[in-house]
Order: sequence, then structure tokens, then C-alpha cells
Amino acid sequence: DSNELVRIGMDMSFNSSAVIKMTGLALGGIGVERIQFRGRLLVQMALLSENLYSALCGGLLVYFANRPEFDLEFSGLAALSNTESIHGAFVEAVLGSVDQMLVLPNTYWVPTAPDE
Repeated sequence: DSNELVRIGMDMSFNSSAVIKMTGLALGGIGVERIQFRGRLLVQMALLSENLYSALCGGLLVYFANRPEFDLEFSGLAALSNTESIHGAFVEAVLGSVDQMLVLPNTYWVPTAPDE
């Protein structure tokens, strides 16, 4: 059938200790000291041809089956938000956005072939 799928699952992990700072504010700088992101990303390729050796990929469907893990640590004045309740609310807001875009049943479609 011409609607064959190839599914690839990848465990991904991003851990950055890069420092991001904004300075010059009247009360001092704010920034992010650390960002961590971890989850299992799934990519489905929709094939336009039955022959795998000459298959054209019509697009990629990208999603997480489950909510990924996310964490960050603020610095400077923003470090005041490292308290449990404020930090948790910020992380939840970020993950809520990820949920709406990339966690099942939500998916992100990346076309790779021109529309006919």
C-alpha cells in the first residue's frame, strides 16, 4: 500500500550549562545557568512509494508519546524564582506549551515533498 510508514524512536537528552545573561538592568542582571530537556522523540516518515529503495518521503510526523522532562536554573535576579512554587509554575508553563505542540495526541508535521 502506498501509505507505508517508517517509525523511528530516539531517546534524546539536552543538558546545557551555558550561561545566558541579560545585564544593564537597574537592579542587576538576570539569566539562566542550566537547561535540561529529556524525552523519547518519535518520527514517522510517510512514504510516497512502496519501493523502500526508491521511496520518496512525503513528510515527517514528529511527536513525543509521553511528556518529556524539562528543568532549568535561573541566575541573578531571576534566581529568586528558583523557589519551589515559582520554579514549578514556570516549568509547567514551558511543558504545557510542549504538550500543546508535540505530545500525543498533538503532533508536528514537517512536509518534505512539494504539494502536487
